[in-house]
Amino acid sequence: MIKYYLTHDLGMNQVASKFNVNPSQVLVWTNTFNKLGTIGLIPRKKGIPMKKTNYKKQAKLNKNVKLPLSEKEKYEEKIAQLEQKVYDLELSNYCLKGLRAVMEEYQTK
Repeated sequence: MIKYYLTHDLGMNQVASKFNVNPSQVLVWTNTFNKLGTIGLIPRKKGIPMKKTNYKKQAKLNKNVKLPLSEKEKYEEKIAQLEQKVYDLELSNYCLKGLRAVMEEYQTK
């Protein structure tokens, strides 16, 4: 609605009647958009916020709760773990080969 109001040469009353809202709401939303951008238009919860400790407890509870995985998700997780293990071993092997080459060069001098 705000994009429509800003891009067309219509008054607030005409835009408000087109979208079936109060003309003062068009003004409020336009001013909010001009000050804060689209983030200002995101609805917020009203009322007194909960204590911060409750947020922390809720976050801890949400981290500990794991949803049951399907068979496909279990296999995908297992594959990802094995791929990481292969990568770690290849990296370790590459480092050891480099160390061996340095040691052989050092011993021949």
